[in-house]
Amino acid sequence: MTKTAMTIPDSFKWLNRAQAIGSMMDNLFKMIAVIYVSKVLGFSLAKTLATATILFVAPFILCSNLGGALTDRFSKSSLIRVLKGVELAIILLTYPALLSHSAWPVFGVLTLLTVQSAFFGPVKRGIIPEIVPAAGVSEANGRMAASSYLGIILGMALPSLLVGRMGIGFLTVITGALAVSAYGLYCACRIPDTPAVGRPMKVSFRIFSDAYRAIAATAPKPMLLKAVWGCVAFSVFAALFQQALVLYVREYAGYTVEEAGFSFLFAAAGIMIGSYLCGRWSKRRTEFGCIPSGGAVMAVSLLAVALTETRWLVDAELVLLGIGGGLFLVPVSAYLQTESDAARRGELLGAVECASFTGMIGAALLILLGIDVLGLSSRTLLLGTAGFAVLVAVWAVVTLPEQTARFFVSRLIRSLYAVKVEGIENIPEEGGALLAMNHTAFSDAPLAISLTSRAVRFVMSREIYENWRWCRPFFKLNRAIQIHSTDSAKALIASINNARQAIKEGNLLAICPEGELTRTGRIEAFKHGFEKMVKGTGAPIIPIYIGNLWGSIFSFAHGEPGLRFPRHLFRRPVVIRIGRPMPATSTAEEVRDAVLQLSFARYGKGCALI
Repeated sequence: MTKTAMTIPDSFKWLNRAQAIGSMMDNLFKMIAVIYVSKVLGFSLAKTLATATILFVAPFILCSNLGGALTDRFSKSSLIRVLKGVELAIILLTYPALLSHSAWPVFGVLTLLTVQSAFFGPVKRGIIPEIVPAAGVSEANGRMAASSYLGIILGMALPSLLVGRMGIGFLTVITGALAVSAYGLYCACRIPDTPAVGRPMKVSFRIFSDAYRAIAATAPKPMLLKAVWGCVAFSVFAALFQQALVLYVREYAGYTVEEAGFSFLFAAAGIMIGSYLCGRWSKRRTEFGCIPSGGAVMAVSLLAVALTETRWLVDAELVLLGIGGGLFLVPVSAYLQTESDAARRGELLGAVECASFTGMIGAALLILLGIDVLGLSSRTLLLGTAGFAVLVAVWAVVTLPEQTARFFVSRLIRSLYAVKVEGIENIPEEGGALLAMNHTAFSDAPLAISLTSRAVRFVMSREIYENWRWCRPFFKLNRAIQIHSTDSAKALIASINNARQAIKEGNLLAICPEGELTRTGRIEAFKHGFEKMVKGTGAPIIPIYIGNLWGSIFSFAHGEPGLRFPRHLFRRPVVIRIGRPMPATSTAEEVRDAVLQLSFARYGKGCALI
């Protein structure tokens, strides 16, 4: 069974399709409303866009809290079916709205559809932890975000293509949309039943005070509160960026009015890619290292956009910016779902949506202030938005320094090696454990780090710690425990106690019991020091075999390890086999035998390329 099959059940695909169709319907009808009202009825394009945008945003501010309360009160799967049925009914209203040849019925249908989306948002996110195992929540969020932005892209592009370019009538397009929405309802009916949390629903119209109360309730969990503000910050950035971008590409990159509006599609495509990548890189846990990395990519990309006037280069930079956005948003959303109180999850998600869309309104006002009052240029506005992105990226790095370093090392090592893993499920998802592995090359340690999204601390040679000064910042972030055979008895006892305490605190602690790199390519005798480290902790020992590193430039196969021209011009294939947990009372000989057995095992069906 592959990793994906273990963590993402087939039932999730029905939820993912239903919500992607919802995203497509929202944006498709918004574009139809804009085209119909401006082109057919002859209204001003600027006023039509402004009206459509307000009607598209306001319901999320007004209704998200109530949607969250409903999510916590009733069965989420039942709510999804009801809301998808409501979506279908609203689309049916489009026929008389278009035949009325009046703007207000069209805008009325758009408002109803957006209200439906405001109720749908908390429930589609809140149900994920109920139908997807905890190990797959982050990957599920990656897939959902990718599918959502695919729906957004299709919804924004299809009306212009079908109506504007191909000359297909509005009613014909709506008929096609109705069929797609009906399939979305079918997908919703295939989602397995989920029990109602049963929390009493408090209907309140104190929108902002209720949202503040729900967010303030996360204060005892500082990381959860930071995730909330991370979501809000991303929404504010997206609103600032989208509005400043439309002005900039018209003024500096030679876009027409229509092309400027669609420039966001490149960023949306990037978000789809970034969300997919983050889902793939999240191995059984939320990959927090994606957050600061994504923030940095967004900041650098937007700075590049603000200094570029070549159209194709701007488009490429927008895709890169979107990739950073996907990397940033997916783990933040996954953390909100997994760490929030299940009985109040919908309330929190609704409050986050309310705060996010309120922030988007504030961003629009800031852009208006910058242009009409301060007289700022579009380039200055874009540079200011990039500055905001830099602050968010720095905040993320400062908040998650260890995760940032681990993610960087993990991605670097995966670019050098094609790693296939067997037995990844044997690494516990929580709690302390000792990872005992053979030591063939200096790349053993970063390969072990890349196995899991959990932090892996290392017991390492004091000599390497002191001599490899260029790596010392990472060693400190890793909180590596130093030890050496020449240490005094007092120093050895202190190192062993530190290692034992790390395991008791619930950390994954990795060690190479051979004590040094093999000079022959064989697995040498294991030293007994790790037995004392794990003694009395009750934590399991996980035997790990890393194969095919003998012969790499970081091994002794061709002399002293070091930088030289590699014999493998492309990614070197490496196999890692993870054995079943062994009791803390296991001896060095027993653990070595387990690693040897793993080295003899054939490449099994449970292997996954990661």
